Amino acid sequence: MRICHITPHYLPSFAGLTTVFRETAAEEIKQGHTVSVICYFPWEPWKLTDVSYEQIEGVDVYRLKNRLITNEKSKFSRLFMRFVFPFVFFIRIKKIRCDVIHIAGVTHLTYSAVLWSKLKRIPVVISLYGEELRWITPSADASVITRLKKRLRLMLNKIVFSSADAVTASSKSLQDELKNLKLRHDSHLIFNGVNTAKFKISHKKKFFSVKKRYKLPENSFIIGSVGGISVRKGYDILLKIFAAAFQKNSNLHLCIVGGGDVQSLRNLAVRLGVLESITFIGAVSYEELLELYPVFDIYVQLPIYEEGVSQTALEAAMFEKPVILSDCGAMRDSAVDKKSGFIVSIDEPDTIADIILKLSIDKKLCRQLGCEGRKWVGENRSYEKISKDYLTVFSQLI
Repeated sequence: MRICHITPHYLPSFAGLTTVFRETAAEEIKQGHTVSVICYFPWEPWKLTDVSYEQIEGVDVYRLKNRLITNEKSKFSRLFMRFVFPFVFFIRIKKIRCDVIHIAGVTHLTYSAVLWSKLKRIPVVISLYGEELRWITPSADASVITRLKKRLRLMLNKIVFSSADAVTASSKSLQDELKNLKLRHDSHLIFNGVNTAKFKISHKKKFFSVKKRYKLPENSFIIGSVGGISVRKGYDILLKIFAAAFQKNSNLHLCIVGGGDVQSLRNLAVRLGVLESITFIGAVSYEELLELYPVFDIYVQLPIYEEGVSQTALEAAMFEKPVILSDCGAMRDSAVDKKSGFIVSIDEPDTIADIILKLSIDKKLCRQLGCEGRKWVGENRSYEKISKDYLTVFSQLI
């Protein structure tokens, strides 16, 4: 089978949606299929380069170049993406032979790819991974113009989703939202996962060298959190919860891994009086991240609205770390409540603080939750299983 994936980005390093497609593609190649990827989003490290094609681990990766996307020319960039870039896409995809087209989410190229698939009579599958539907969901408290835009987007997406040969959702919440918005009633539920072979439990002696390298205290209870720093990730709430828990247990230490607006979090930490007990590591490579997970004692992630299945929570669980997640969208599908961790409403900060304090003094409970988490992820979220689910959908259409 010749499979063409269309995704915003497909980076040389693992991160976010790239992880999903890199791991899925690797499994597809293992099973004898040919895989191509078309991507376009101008993320580092390649947005300023002239690389338009490269092969990554047996996958032909075609990057659609758009040097016009800059912060200084944002309006012009968006105009280019919507009305000119689709033609760049048509020029590229017509040179790729494929039996099925697989599209990640609702993007600038989703509409063009669906149109191309219908013209060429190639089956097309749309997969939702995170918060895509939030941008087309009408909101009563929005301005008249915003509501009108969202209604128009919703109408357009009803046409697009009904035209797709199949739709998959990576969480139950996304699947339910597809039904509620009357976009699709027959979507397939295919979760995100992890490559279980990459997660081996390290010897404890190695922890001290990693802690020393990242200037983490040796004997503190380390609370880890990973992700790009933005409002929707809820880091301001996490800092306030940490400050409340720290007042009762000064042996706690928070480690935040990810790029973004770090300075605003530093300022908040100063106001809360906990800056000295927080380490902001910034963005790291995937290899460095795999070194950091083992030194965490627990993992916490508290997004405030719709979020995809948490790749990082699954990865932390594979290192036998209890997870605490907000009861938000697909986060509910990223752990088993009270078995591999805790899923708590973001509106209950005191409850989250109490759970952190409880875990910080109960090593037996931490070990129990961690072991259950690794077992659950290994049995239910391996990419070997997930890629087979996608291939089943593709083969049925062909």
